[in-house]
Amino acid sequence: MKIGTGVCETEVQSREMLGVQVYWSEIADAEACLGSAESLKKAALQFHQVLREILISATPIPFRFPTLLESEEAIEEQLAEGQELYRDTLERIGNAVQYEVVGSWAENEQLDLATPGQRP
Repeated sequence: MKIGTGVCETEVQSREMLGVQVYWSEIADAEACLGSAESLKKAALQFHQVLREILISATPIPFRFPTLLESEEAIEEQLAEGQELYRDTLERIGNAVQYEVVGSWAENEQLDLATPGQRP
């Protein structure tokens, strides 16, 4: 599967490792890409966009963002450390999908509608 651009406008790399397909972005200068709050936020949004693209055809289990590793060998080592957990998780969740809902309220809103029992 071909993925669009990834974190920091880089090409998303992909390879099978230890029986699972792994996707990552090779970042030449992590400090420049992730060093400020604004650039980190942009990179996180790009990371989540890649996850959405992968979700179209597979069940992703992402490493925590940002996980910085030095090489493909380091990715494989990281994957090997959690291999049993990843396989168990994939077996347990199968084709399930996780949804994220974001809500916002006006500043002067007195009720917390997310708290059970409060009514408008």
